[in-house]
Amino acid sequence: MGAGQASAALSELTDKKVEVEYPTIQELDAREIPDEIGHRTDKYATILVNVEVKEGSEKDRLGKLLLVLDKDSAKRFSEYLENEIYDTDEDETIELTAHDESAMKETGNILTGACLAAMTGWVDLQLKEGIPSIETDMLSATLDHVLAEMSQDLEKVLFFRTEFNFEHKISASFLFIFEPEGEREILDKLEV
Repeated sequence: MGAGQASAALSELTDKKVEVEYPTIQELDAREIPDEIGHRTDKYATILVNVEVKEGSEKDRLGKLLLVLDKDSAKRFSEYLENEIYDTDEDETIELTAHDESAMKETGNILTGACLAAMTGWVDLQLKEGIPSIETDMLSATLDHVLAEMSQDLEKVLFFRTEFNFEHKISASFLFIFEPEGEREILDKLEV
């Protein structure tokens, strides 16, 4: 969703040619999310953005959009954003700095905006993103935290995955986790 807009935004942001592979999309059981992304106990950088539906002067929380990158992809992504390449051994793990995290949040904001702009046209709703936050933790810990914040009735999520191709592939997963009351309407309009 919004792959073309996301590619253009990333190209402009990094001053590099960026190709975005066509995203795959599916509806998943919420408990299956960690297994679809990677290893539950590995560290991931996750950018979280609240999404609201605005109807008139009213706003209702629709859900959360998550951009999930494994630590290597997150670090490489921040290198491209900052035009810096770190000299490291393959096995060495570099922690994201506050500057890296800030750049990642801004990128999450840009990508979320591109996705929501494309989605707004398809679902005929005015979708607005909140201020992004970032968590760097084990995948299961981050997702458990997000799911615990959501409704207890949450069963399904809209899961889409894409890869960004700069000079190297950077794998990222986008997850749109809907509040149950808005889920069916959105999925029907998207014909998922």
